[in-house]
Amino acid sequence: MKTLYSILLITISTFSVNCFALNTEQAPLSIDLWQQGKTLNFSAPARLDTTILTAKANNLAIEYPLATTLFDESKQAQAEVSELKYSVLYSLIQQDLAAHPFYQFVQRQQFSKRVISSIDLDQIRLKDTKNPLLAGHFTLVAPKRNNKIWYIGNLNSVHSFRSLTGLSITDQQTQLKNMLGQEIQSPILIYPDGKVVESKMGYWLNEQFYLPPMTIVYVPFEHYATSDLDKNIVKLLTFLKMPQ
Repeated sequence: MKTLYSILLITISTFSVNCFALNTEQAPLSIDLWQQGKTLNFSAPARLDTTILTAKANNLAIEYPLATTLFDESKQAQAEVSELKYSVLYSLIQQDLAAHPFYQFVQRQQFSKRVISSIDLDQIRLKDTKNPLLAGHFTLVAPKRNNKIWYIGNLNSVHSFRSLTGLSITDQQTQLKNMLGQEIQSPILIYPDGKVVESKMGYWLNEQFYLPPMTIVYVPFEHYATSDLDKNIVKLLTFLKMPQ
């Protein structure tokens, strides 16, 4: 019998997502706890707040809600993400970038579709629309907060540095150039909740520039507005569980 999908459309913060309720022959709801070696199995569909409380009872700490995310592990979602990943890798090969550090970075990462991002138990309790009924197979990623910012893409290496806050853009550009060995031009910002910001010159040159901890700064290989490769890469990076 074919798997049936009913889709609940919800909005978490500024990020709109589809919450999949899946009827399967397996447990109605199972949630893998990222890097915990544990899976929570529920005998019936459960609300998001129930799953979070159960995860906490199993020693999962939510230290950074902005980066806390539920990922879809259904076969359909995994097939779509795998297809996108291999499409990106193939495109990089076609451009003679198989030896590039970013190609190797993509190869070793784990990707899944985001279902719910920026999970905050207090906010969930305040609004029923933020507390959907879940069924299916998911992974809950709740990383510890750190102040690193990742710089990846068209760079000589994959870099991570402590967030530079409270600096003028001139000072920040100078420090980044010293650390990276090259200038950063119009990067694409991917926030911990999956939100994407195209940093046009007016945005990138603000006098004070702040990035939330654990933001990914992606430097395009081509002109982003007309590059299918870079757009596919950014889409794939929104599915990244955590940089490894």
